[in-house]
Parts: sequence; C-alpha cells; structure tokens
Amino acid sequence: MDSDRLAKAAPLVLAEVAAGRAADTQERRLQRQTEAGRRNRSLVFGRDHNGSVTFTGSLPLAVGEAWQAILTSYSETTRRNAHETRDPLAVELSPAQRTADALLAMTSTTRTAGRPLGWLGTGPGWWSPSTTTSCGPARPGPG
Repeated sequence: MDSDRLAKAAPLVLAEVAAGRAADTQERRLQRQTEAGRRNRSLVFGRDHNGSVTFTGSLPLAVGEAWQAILTSYSETTRRNAHETRDPLAVELSPAQRTADALLAMTSTTRTAGRPLGWLGTGPGWWSPSTTTSCGPARPGPG
C-alpha cells in the first residue's frame, strides 16, 4: 500500500478501533494539517543560467491538489491530442515535460483571457492572493 492510500485509510482504521473518539481526533488532525499547510506555504524562484526559471515550494493540501488536477487535465488533453494526431514530436515528451507544458498553457490562457496575473483559478474555491489571505474558499474568479 503506498503512503497516500495508507494516509487515507488511517481514519477508517481509527474509526473501527476507537469509534467514540475517532471523529474528534480526525477533525483535530485535519485542522492541524490545514493550519500547517497555510503556515508552511512558499514559492521560491531561481534561474538555472541555461534559459530556464526554476522553482520549488509548498502549497496547502487542498490548493495543491486542485492545482495538480488542473495541470493534469491540461497535460492529459495535450497527450491525447498528440496521440490522436500521431504527432511524433509530442510522443517523446516525458510526463514532467507535459506537466511543464500544461503550466505554460494555463499561464498563457490566463493572460490571453485578460485575467489579472494574480488569478490562476478556474472557479469557486480556488485560492489566490487577490481573493483571500487565509487559503480558505475564495470567491469565484472572472469568467
């Protein structure tokens, strides 16, 4: 069992073992995780002196998973389109390259749509600095 599946199974095991305290314990654990995710958020940019910008960071779990889902959607759409058109150049892209291309496409779409650069969300609940400072649910972005 991988670590993600194990983490998701833990509350079920706890509920079986200590049914009375499981809900309270789970709620407190989730609250602590949410607070830690907010507190530990970061994004740091650098340059590799080879024509690329590098970055590393940490996002609150819900926001990170939402962003990952958006990038995966862009990436999979590109992969399927390349497969359907039998584009020989696209077939050789690694998953990491497709994800990078998805980030570029998402950024380009956002800029082309005339949205402020601080807004990269796709709808209700997407966090951005321009809509909230608590990493909580945000108001829907434009369009």
